[in-house]
Amino acid sequence: MRIKLLVLSLALLASCEQPCEVPATKTKVDTRVRKQTSTVFNNNVSLTGDRTINGDVHFKNGLNLNGHTLTVNGTVKVWGYLNGGGTLEYCGTLIAKKVQNNPTLTDICGTLSVDDNADGDVENIFIPCETETPYIVQEDGVTYVVE
Repeated sequence: MRIKLLVLSLALLASCEQPCEVPATKTKVDTRVRKQTSTVFNNNVSLTGDRTINGDVHFKNGLNLNGHTLTVNGTVKVWGYLNGGGTLEYCGTLIAKKVQNNPTLTDICGTLSVDDNADGDVENIFIPCETETPYIVQEDGVTYVVE
């Protein structure tokens, strides 16, 4: 009788056992492809005021900031002199052959880390313990990273 009661107790406990789950996050990511524009200046450029350029820019014969600020939302290449005591703000890579008159050079792009979740919405979820993370999943045409 004791053995039957023990077996019944164990069977009852086993049926109440919850599956192993661990907390995770599901982050929506933007997978759209964006075309990056590129602007090329063949002659020397001298700024007469603050300017903003969206996309990559290539100054083939130099750039004189003239004390002004140039903001470039992309990569900057200067094959001549980069000078003029102003400020060059860029988002990407800066390549300059020669720099003079101490312009201020600032990378205005932040570095993305996993915790930034800059791309989209974050949802707290539970996943099975044996699941390896991170992984990518698509639901209804939307891409998510689970980690």
